[in-house]
Amino acid sequence: MSSTLPLRSPRPRPAALAVVGLLGALWGPGCGAATDYNLKSTPDPSFGPDEEIDLTIDLALQRNQWGANTTRCQIQVAFRPNPGIVAASNVVLYPEAPGLCAHSSLPPRDPEEGVGGEDDNWQVTGGVLGPEQVTLSSGPRTLSLDGVVVANEALRYEWADCNAEDFPTSATLDLHVPPSRSADGVPDFDLDELVAVGPLLDFETPGPSDATGAPQARPDRDLLVTWTMSGEDPVLDGAVVHPRVLVKVLSQDMTGGEDDRWLVCEPTEEGVFDIPAADIEELTEGRVGDDARFHTHIDVHSEIRGEGQETPWGRVVLPRAHVSDGGPITFTDSIQ
Repeated sequence: MSSTLPLRSPRPRPAALAVVGLLGALWGPGCGAATDYNLKSTPDPSFGPDEEIDLTIDLALQRNQWGANTTRCQIQVAFRPNPGIVAASNVVLYPEAPGLCAHSSLPPRDPEEGVGGEDDNWQVTGGVLGPEQVTLSSGPRTLSLDGVVVANEALRYEWADCNAEDFPTSATLDLHVPPSRSADGVPDFDLDELVAVGPLLDFETPGPSDATGAPQARPDRDLLVTWTMSGEDPVLDGAVVHPRVLVKVLSQDMTGGEDDRWLVCEPTEEGVFDIPAADIEELTEGRVGDDARFHTHIDVHSEIRGEGQETPWGRVVLPRAHVSDGGPITFTDSIQ
């Protein structure tokens, strides 16, 4: 990559407390991401007529401690060489249908791993020359994303001032890419209504109850989970877009001695899901009563993935907008 672009280094990011995972599949070598912990591979065997360059757009607002903390706020755009068909491993399984849950057991991740670290697979990166800045806009509002050189001289664009209060929830965003400074860079172009972002999500119950802020629940009973959406669903191409909502529970061995256990459920109703006791018991088997070693975290995730739009050179665009909220939970036999 050219060293003449006056691009800044990425900002340091806060430590991660929320459930981590995602970006579709393993990136190719040198493209900045490690193992995916959420989705199965999304192979794209079709190549553009001239440029094998993908455009990836990722917006994520993760809140923890029942909305009190923001553990991830990012809006990023990257152009990257297409890796072709890549096999994914260590994926968290999703339910086969709404109303069901799915269990996964994966190699442990470092519980202290920070957002933006070497193995942070939410970070999107590319390896292509581009302009110093791109913009996302919705009506009169425009977000400027600055070019950032990251590991292996990969390039991405990010909103440096990302924060929960100004995050563009309930919005549909247009992308504007100005001309590159280099003749070898991506061409200038605009894509209207490219990204739809769902409303702000607030986790309601179970809410904080004990001295540590974590609610307590019995592992042998159903667990009622409720949440609310603040704002309207976005409109894309004249149609209302409803985010996909998932309830995710992660049980981690803080010593790293046992695998991470994931439970993912897909509700059938808005704002409520009753996790069956049988699923809770399977998730927590052998882990109840040792709170120092085993930590459990519950979140509600809302996500919209774009489909269909292409770059001027014929590559499918990969946009994703994610909003979530949650916190720690303690499963114990000591309560009635």
